[in-house]
Order: sequence, then C-alpha cells, then structure tokens
Amino acid sequence: MALLTATDLFNMRVSLGAQLNAGQITNEALLAHLIISDKASDRKGEMINGMNYYAVNQEIKNKKREYVVEGKKITDALASNHKLAHGFHKIIVDQKVGYIAGKPIQITAKDPKNAEQIKFQTETEDAVGDQFNDTMATWIKGTSNKGEEFLHPFINSDGDFDYITVGAEQCIPIYDSRYNKQMVSMIRYYNVEKINEKGIGETLIAVEWWDEMQVTFYIEQKPNTGTNRTSKTTFILDMSESNLGNPRPHFFKGNTNEPDEPGEAGSWERVPFVRLLNNDEGYSDLRYYKSLIDSYDFVESDLIDKIEDIADAIWKITGIEGDTPSELRKNLKEFKILLLPEDADATSETLEIPIEAVDKSLDRLCDDIFLFAMAVNIKTEKLGTSVSGVALKVLYTLLDLKANVLISKCKLALRDFLYFVAFWIKLMGGDEFDYKTLVFTFDKSIIINEQEKIQNLAISGRIISEQTKTEEHPYAKANEAERLEAEKGEFEDEFNVDEGDE
Repeated sequence: MALLTATDLFNMRVSLGAQLNAGQITNEALLAHLIISDKASDRKGEMINGMNYYAVNQEIKNKKREYVVEGKKITDALASNHKLAHGFHKIIVDQKVGYIAGKPIQITAKDPKNAEQIKFQTETEDAVGDQFNDTMATWIKGTSNKGEEFLHPFINSDGDFDYITVGAEQCIPIYDSRYNKQMVSMIRYYNVEKINEKGIGETLIAVEWWDEMQVTFYIEQKPNTGTNRTSKTTFILDMSESNLGNPRPHFFKGNTNEPDEPGEAGSWERVPFVRLLNNDEGYSDLRYYKSLIDSYDFVESDLIDKIEDIADAIWKITGIEGDTPSELRKNLKEFKILLLPEDADATSETLEIPIEAVDKSLDRLCDDIFLFAMAVNIKTEKLGTSVSGVALKVLYTLLDLKANVLISKCKLALRDFLYFVAFWIKLMGGDEFDYKTLVFTFDKSIIINEQEKIQNLAISGRIISEQTKTEEHPYAKANEAERLEAEKGEFEDEFNVDEGDE
C-alpha cells in the first residue's frame, strides 16, 4: 500500500505550482488537489464499500431487469425485480470483533514486581476509563471494514484525557520520507452544515491539518456567482475557529475550549492520531469475498424473480399483426389475457426452474464466502449436535489466524497510544513513565466443549498445579484463585473460632 510522504507533498506543491504558473503553491490550493484526488481514489472507494456492505447496502440494490428490442436495452418495469441483500459481511466482521474484543482487554505491567510499572498500569487504567473496551471494538470494526482506522487522543473540555475513533475515510496521513513509519502530519476532512451570508444552510468540507505541534482549520469556499466565478473547489482559513488562534496548539492544559491563563497551551509533540492496520497490506476484509456476496445476492434474487414470474410463460403466437411483442407482454402482465382473432393461435411453454441446481450453487457460494473470509460458518448442519474440543479448534482455525494478525497490529498501535497517556500523566504533574512498559492481553472468545475440558482438568492429576486448573476451568472468573484462597481463609478462621469456643 503506497503511503503519502513529506517528499510527495513537496513534489506535489512544485508540480501544481508549475501547472498554475504560481511558483510555490499555497496550503489552501494544495488541500483542494489532495482532497479531490483522495475522494476519487480506489482506496477510499474500497472503504466506502466496506461501510456500505456492513450496513447491508450492497451492489444488488442497483439490479435492473432488462430486455433487448432491436439491439437496445430496455428496463422491464413489469418484471419482478427483487433485490435481496444478504448481511454476510456484517456477520463476518461482528464475529471477528467479538472474537478479539468481546472480553475485556487486560492492561498489565511487563514486570509485575516493578512498583513503577504497577503505578503506571493503575494510572493508565484510570486515564482510559470504562470506554476503553467499547472503543477498541469500534476501532477493530472500523479497520476490518476499511483496512485501517485511526484513534485520536485529546484533552476534553473537563481537562481529562479522552480519545475517539476517527474514520479512515476522512483521513490523509502523511509520513516521513526516509522510512515511511513516522506520521509527520494528518489532514482530516469531513462535511459540516454552515449558514451562509444569505441565511441559507449549505454543506461544506471542513479541514483540520495537524502536525507535531499545532492544528490549522480550513473551510471550503463555494464558487462565487458573480463575474469572477470559480468552478474548482477552494479552501480558506476557517475564521469561526479564530477565537483560540488559527493555527493553534493541540490543546490548552486543563481545558480544550478556553485557556485558564496565558502559557497554558501545549502540544503532544507528535501528530495525535494512531493508525491501526487490518493487515500488512491495509486491505479491508470485504476485498477477499465481495464478488462472492454479490453472486449470492444475484442468484437468490434471480430465483425469487423467476418463482414470482413463473406464471409468465413463454408464448408462441401466430396469426396476429399490428401488436408489438411489448404490447402483448403488457396485456399478459397486467390483465392476464390475450385477445386473439379467429385465425390466430397462442401456445405457452412454461419455464422449469432448476431449484436443486440453484440450491447447490448457493450452498457452495456460502461455503466459499466463509472460507475466503477466514470466518466460522455456524450453519447447524456444519456444526452437528455435539462437537469435540478438537473439532471446535479446527472450525476456528482460520478465524484464529486472521485474528492473531490483527491482535499483533493492535498491540503495536496501543503501544503508540500509550505515549499520549504517559505524556498526559506527566502533564498533569504525575511521574514520567516509560510508555513501553505496559502490555495488552487479548482474551479471545472461542467456544469450547465445557464438559470435555472439565473432564480433562479432573484427570490431569498433579501434572498441572491446582491454580492452573482453577484458571483454566470454564466456569472460573477472573481472579478465581484469589477468591478461593480468601474463602479458604474465612473457613479456617470460622473453624478456629468454633474450636476455641469448645
């Protein structure tokens, strides 16, 4: 996947400047070129497809029934035209999200005996708050749909550390030219509703251009209607953002909206966006099976069309002059009758629908969709009534492989996210922590044969410790061993008290 670098941006300025005979081109003119090109790119088109298919807004919605007359295609307004969209993609993405982030993600110190790391762990858990797991699920869903997604840390209006996911479809990240790893700036664009000078609402593109120290806000300028009318998209500095300066620092310590006093402004010293890739290539999940879903939708929709239109047999008509085939067909479709002169004749040939062949085709397509999606097909006949632990592991093999790739990407992205957490803790007067000293543990939500696992634990004897047996037991909750130890202590205390009374 090609990345946009600082060198690319410089070359673009020079090239556009030469085309416009303007020398060094302005940021405003460069933005117009970047955003128009980005919106029209194949990559953004793939992102939109991912979001649409997750919402079950699929290619089948554009299906038409047509016939050819004298070499011209004509839309058949009388034919049945079912557009059955099947939500395979949503099932596949939700399954992956639930598998990876369905259970709480644990934040722990690399060295559980290191007091400083334990303190950083506690303060990090406080900083990220209860929203962490929910945001992680949203982040993973976004990158699965689009191939990448961004997390944006900020200081909210209450002065607390906060963060949100930002859709990759809104973002143009720019990286260092040497290694293509360090983000040096981020252009984020999105639609906003504004009231113009005439009091009329209009949709404009708002732009945020972030670098390592500041952010600049721009707004789209609509073409003028006078003699100097321009036809191209242009941008100007957004004056509605000027009350705190434009450009301005990333944040104001204690409050994002109004600095308490001069000198409170600050910056993260990094571009405050963390990128999560879905895979090495940055491809969406949908890329690998979109055509299969489209085929499934078409075959199923076409089958229902044929069943509904089965009364519309093929008619062989002789002895009629004047009426065109389209007029005859219209009479049949609307009135179910044919008016024939005495010397005319009409015979029908009913079409046979190959239901069995269609069913086999749909079954194969369904299997292929889950195969190339690396997902679990949960059809009852596929699972059976009682599945062993080994069979379940085999069933989950592809999903597990896919999930492991994304979990690895998540851990790297979360390490970058911890930089901002550690920065904020220090900013608030706390300790200076090494943000690389925490680790994230994902507890994947795999289905198991509980009875089989309990039996295996029971017969394992002293091969494994009692604590391991407790931790691995399917009914055990987090910190089960500690609770058992506490209950044991309470029982012994009660027993000792009873003995003393005697």
